[in-house]
Amino acid sequence: MKKIYFFSFSFILFLFYFSCKKNEESGNVNDKITTEKDKIFTGEDKIIAEKVDLLYQNYGKEGLSSEPIYSKPIIKDLFNTDLEKDLNKVKEITEINRKKIENSANPTDKPFILEGATFTSLYEGYTSYKIKGIEYTENVNPVGSAALVTVQLENSKVTPQAAWMDTIYFVKPLNNSWKIDNIVFDNKLSGVKDLKTNLNIFILQNNQL
Repeated sequence: MKKIYFFSFSFILFLFYFSCKKNEESGNVNDKITTEKDKIFTGEDKIIAEKVDLLYQNYGKEGLSSEPIYSKPIIKDLFNTDLEKDLNKVKEITEINRKKIENSANPTDKPFILEGATFTSLYEGYTSYKIKGIEYTENVNPVGSAALVTVQLENSKVTPQAAWMDTIYFVKPLNNSWKIDNIVFDNKLSGVKDLKTNLNIFILQNNQL
């Protein structure tokens, strides 16, 4: 009888341990799938998050390079006035150069064009992104509010796979809406420090040619 009792008690302990272990592992899995991507943004955060989505759904995707800049008009009310002017100036330079080439002795030459995924640190662009944080501050020029949005991006199609952080600088002038003023790149991946610098280099190098 003692042997049977001991066996039964041991078997119960085993089942209890297995059940606890399974619940513990299940809890760990649930914790892992709770990420910033699932976060529900509200208020000003929600407005900014929607602008970030609008940016990355239209620009910077892996495989598209700078093509979206040239294939359609720059999205209205997404970029600050000066940044929007620079983007349209880039398009203008490329178009003028393209027409010059068409009427030249070498009509198949490649026009001046922005290379790579212009809005991300990685030349090849991104395959996924996630907002990691939003910080607010005051802005002097233009007068109003500012926000720094840290975004984690990844590209799973390059070898080796790449992951990096870009920072989007938003401004909200008085009586206006949130707009992107600049994007600061990850210095480990990008040869230029930010979006504005990249556009200005292109404009200065090619505007007089």
